[in-house]
Amino acid sequence: GYANCIAWVDLTNKKIEYREVDEQDARKFIGGRGLGGRIILKNEVGKDPLAPENVIAVLNGLLTGTTVPMSGRIVAVARSPLTGVFADTHAGGWAGAAMKWAEFDAVVMHGASDQPVYLLVKNETVSIEPADGLWGKTPEEAYHLLV
Repeated sequence: GYANCIAWVDLTNKKIEYREVDEQDARKFIGGRGLGGRIILKNEVGKDPLAPENVIAVLNGLLTGTTVPMSGRIVAVARSPLTGVFADTHAGGWAGAAMKWAEFDAVVMHGASDQPVYLLVKNETVSIEPADGLWGKTPEEAYHLLV
């Protein structure tokens, strides 16, 4: 089910707003991809896909974080700079479950930070953290610094 919380992250102003999932949208646009598509369509009409105000969202599926086999999925959605239409990509692993267990259905990002940052999703909060120490590291090195 839904945790009923979406974190809206403004990277330009370093602000985070927590919003409830719109119940009608949740019923009409089921799952991470469906709800993600709705978020993109509501917020992206006429915007340049590469502009800072472009919305990029990471979402869970309805069954993510449960014991249902093959349900450990997460989806990222945005408008494609190549085609200008909705695009999505999916991944497995623990990221989706961790986000759901932190009580979030989605993290929606827009804006542009003037310095390297990462988002920490933990214990019902999302925070914008400095990532200067991660810049220039390999993925493996960054992983070990973060975990």
